[in-house]
Amino acid sequence: MARLIDDLLDVSRISSGKILLKKRREDLVAVVRTVVEDHRAEAARANVSVQFTAREPLLVNGDAVRLSQCISNILGNAFKFTDPGGRISVVLERRGDTAVVRVSDNGVGMDPETLARAFEPFAQSDVHLARGRGGLGLGLSLVKALVELHGGTVKATSAGQGRGTEVSIRLPLVASAPPATEADSPEFPGPPTIGGTCS
Repeated sequence: MARLIDDLLDVSRISSGKILLKKRREDLVAVVRTVVEDHRAEAARANVSVQFTAREPLLVNGDAVRLSQCISNILGNAFKFTDPGGRISVVLERRGDTAVVRVSDNGVGMDPETLARAFEPFAQSDVHLARGRGGLGLGLSLVKALVELHGGTVKATSAGQGRGTEVSIRLPLVASAPPATEADSPEFPGPPTIGGTCS
C-alpha cells in the first residue's frame, strides 16, 4: 500500500512539474547492479533466475535514486509476469553515445494492443488481471516519465502472449572526468586521503 501511494504521489509531482532530480555523474552499471542484487531474494522466492551482463562502465548524468526506481519497477514487472522456473536477463551495453539497459524475460508477454498502451497510466491487460497479477498500472508510466526527464527513451517489445517481454532504456552517455592538472590542484594541501571507495 505504501508503494502504491508513493507511485501516485510521484505521478502527481511529475504532472505538476514539481519533481526534483539530483543529477550527477553516475556509473549506470553500478546503479543497475545494486538494484539487481537487491532483488536476489525476490528472485529466489519466485524461483526465477536473473542474469546480469555488463562489460564496461557507462557514465550518465542522472539521479541514482530515480534511475534505481526505474530499474526496480521494470524488474518488478518482470518478476510479476514470469512463472516459476523462468528467466530474466539484464544487459547493459554502449551503443554509440548512448547507454542501453535491456531487461528481458520469458514470461506471459504482451499482445500488440497492450504494447501500444504499456506506458500509459493505469494501463493493464486482461491477461494480467486474469492471472491476479495486476497493480495500479503505474510502474511503466513512471519509468517513461523519469527516463524522459533524464533525456532518454524507453521502449517495450514482445513477440506476443506467452513469448516474453523486453523493456529497454536508452540514456545519453557523458564523458569521463578529465584527469587533474596542476592548475586544478588547490594552493594548499587538503586533509590526508584515506584509501578506499565511497559510494
